[in-house]
Amino acid sequence: AISLAKKTTEENIPTFVYISASSGAPIIPQGYILSKRETESSIMSMFPNLRSIFVRPTFMYDSSRRLSLPIAVGGMIASEVNLLTGGKLSALGSMAEKPLKVSVVGEAVVESIDDGDVDGVVSPKKIEDLATKGWRKTML
Repeated sequence: AISLAKKTTEENIPTFVYISASSGAPIIPQGYILSKRETESSIMSMFPNLRSIFVRPTFMYDSSRRLSLPIAVGGMIASEVNLLTGGKLSALGSMAEKPLKVSVVGEAVVESIDDGDVDGVVSPKKIEDLATKGWRKTML
C-alpha cells in the first residue's frame, strides 16, 4: 500500500484510497489490525499532501464468495444482539458488527473519491451513508 501511495504522488494523482478494516476479532491475529493501522499512519506521515482515504469496512460478503454468506449471517445476528444488549458483545470486535456487502463498500469508495470533503478514516456507518448517497445519484 505504501508503494502504491508513493506511485500515486509520483503520478500527481490527488487521492489515495486504502481498504483497511474496522476492527479485529478474537479469531483474527492482533497483528492484522495493528498492521492496517500502521500502514494508515505511515501513509499519512510519508505523504502529507496526499488526500488519503482509509475505508474501514466490517466483514465483507458477496454471493460470489459462498463461504462468506454464513459468516455474514452470523455477523448480522451478532450485531443485532449487540444492539439489543446495549453493546455487551463489543469485545467480539468485528464479529459483532454488521457485515457489509462488497458492492456497498465499492459504491462508498467511488463516492468518497468523488466527494472532496471525505478525507481520512471512513467508518462502517459512513461507508453505508456514502453508498446510499451514490445509489441515490443513480436514481436521478
